[in-house]
Amino acid sequence: MSHCIIFFIAVFISSPIAALYGLAASILGAGLSQLNGEPIKEVHMGLFGFNAVLSAIVFSGVKKTDGLWVLIAVLLTIAIDDLLIDNHCLDAVGGVFTFPFVAGTWITLLIQKVFLKAKV
Repeated sequence: MSHCIIFFIAVFISSPIAALYGLAASILGAGLSQLNGEPIKEVHMGLFGFNAVLSAIVFSGVKKTDGLWVLIAVLLTIAIDDLLIDNHCLDAVGGVFTFPFVAGTWITLLIQKVFLKAKV
């Protein structure tokens, strides 16, 4: 638990908005994963919030549209995380690690590129 507080404080010192988005993402990740039936012990360990926090930090910013991109990235990351864990997809290599964060970020960037290209 203390490592979570230290991580939050470090991010907050660097970027308060990123820390707040990360806190919201952690709560959303834990809540949605619990609703999806993930084991409460693993939810309490933070296994379903960490990747969501990383995704939130990447897309955080002060513009109103940044909030939308954070939400999209976080929801994609949570969905990928839960899907991979439920189906034991990466158990052979030791677990999902930060793959859901990477995949969720890539997909969000692709959506951003398509959306911004269509807007121009």
